[in-house]
Formats: sequence, C-alpha cells, structure tokens
Amino acid sequence: MQNLTHVKNLKEDIAAVLETNPVWRNHILQIIDEIKSKFPDSKIDIYVFNPSTGVFTIYYALAKEEGYLYLPNYYILVKNPTETRLYFGALEASGSSMTFPQLLQEYYNGSLTALLMSVTWGGKDERDSDIIESLGAQYRSYRSDLSDGTVTEFFTFRDGKWRSCEASSPDRLFNAYVEKNQTLVSQIFFKIRPRDKGAFFNFSNADISLEEYVDMATAKKRNIYYSGAPDVCDICRFPLSHEKFMVDGAVQGDLPWANMCADCFCAYGVKIGWGHGQLYKREADKWLLVGGFNPDSE
Repeated sequence: MQNLTHVKNLKEDIAAVLETNPVWRNHILQIIDEIKSKFPDSKIDIYVFNPSTGVFTIYYALAKEEGYLYLPNYYILVKNPTETRLYFGALEASGSSMTFPQLLQEYYNGSLTALLMSVTWGGKDERDSDIIESLGAQYRSYRSDLSDGTVTEFFTFRDGKWRSCEASSPDRLFNAYVEKNQTLVSQIFFKIRPRDKGAFFNFSNADISLEEYVDMATAKKRNIYYSGAPDVCDICRFPLSHEKFMVDGAVQGDLPWANMCADCFCAYGVKIGWGHGQLYKREADKWLLVGGFNPDSE
C-alpha cells in the first residue's frame, strides 16, 4: 500500500473489471482507500471473480460440480504484517424476485432460446446488475476483523457504512437465497438443465417434437378436455399458461406420473401413448386431448 503507483493501477484495474458491477466497484475502491488510511504500511492479497452471467450465475451454481466456484465473489486480505482484516463480497437474497416467465419477458423477449443463445458468446450480459436484482439477489460486501487468525468482529456494508452483523460466508448466504427463492430456482434449473449438453446447449423447440403426436381429427371427434388441469408443471413449476402443450404421463425411473410442460416431457417423460402419456393442447383456458387416446374407447 506504500507504492502509490501500484495502488493507482489497482484502482484502474478494479474499475475496468467491475464495469458491469457498480456496487462492488464502488465498495472495493472505497475499501482500498480505507486500507490505505488505516493500514498504510500493509500489504494486501486481492482476488475478484465477476463473470456477469445473470441467470446463468444461479444455474451454474446449482448444476455444475463444485458449483459455488461459479458464484461471483471477491476477497481482500490485509496483512499488517500478519493477517489483520478480511473483506469479501458475496451474492445474497434481497427483495422479491420476478418469476422466470417475467424475467424472460423483461430481458429476452419471452424466449428461453434467446437466453440460451447468450452462452454462445460467453454468457456475459452487460445488464447483469439489473438481472441479479430481478432475480431477488444483490451484491453485498462484508468485513471481518482478525486477531491471531480468529474473527473478532464481523460487519456488512450497508447505506455507506460498516454495520455490525452476524458472521456468515458466501456459501451460507447463497444457500439462504436458494431457500427463499425455491420456486424461481427450480424453474431456472429444470427449464435449462434438459438443454445443457455440457459443451453446448440444445436450442431445439420442444413443442415441435410433440407436433408429430397430434391427431386433431380424433381430438375434435372425441372432444375430451382435461378436468381440473394444474396451473404449473409438476417438475419445473413453470406456469402452464405459457405452454402450448402439456403431457400427463409417466416419468422415467418408475416415478409417479406427472403433468409436464413440453421441455420436461422431452427430458424426463417416457412416451406418448395409452398407458404411457396423454398429450393435451391448450385452447384458451382449457386443455384438449390431442394424442395418446384410449384405442378401445370412442
């Protein structure tokens, strides 16, 4: 911290790497000034990971092995000359979140494919800060004061000041976020996971794959509608009001039958046919049986 050139270059690097994250950018620049003032003879270790991947920040943390490594974070360890203070940044729950359909509509014109296509150029989204807020999360900074390697005090940065709080960690804060936003997190995971092929994403339209099972002639003749249709997919919890097709069918692995959206059927369903799965097509607020008819019934 005594080398003014190093400090100046560090600030410039922080401003550049956190261009899409104004919260942490301002926090860290202020922290550097704080360290310079309180520990002018100290040395610091600093690490910043800010992928700016929006929705995929949540998805990767849930779907990937050692998923917490995909979470944005930073730490600054102050040595004066021994370890004296630790600053770190974490993602945590904030206010209410949008639903996944609302989020797709707000940022991707209602298209899941448009969201998935963002991965083809690295997944970085310049709107990351806004998307994170829409996900019901926020970037927060914390500070722990150390003595002989033991935390003596713990603070969070809020409203421009360090305020005392209970000790926590990035993984615990993210777990609390997941617990608070279970429905949204489930929608993100189960809607994207079937299309995740590891090195790439499948952009195919699940509705198109179900079109081949549609028999409108028989459907109009029999005129069978789903009585007491559910509001959401039993697997991904995505609202079925946004879907063209719904399948009431068996699930792979001898699990109980489920009402599935097209994506979940393609990923987890068995097949369309009597005794396996019935295919319904949405007509206004009703679901018409269009495939998987009982062959012995008129």
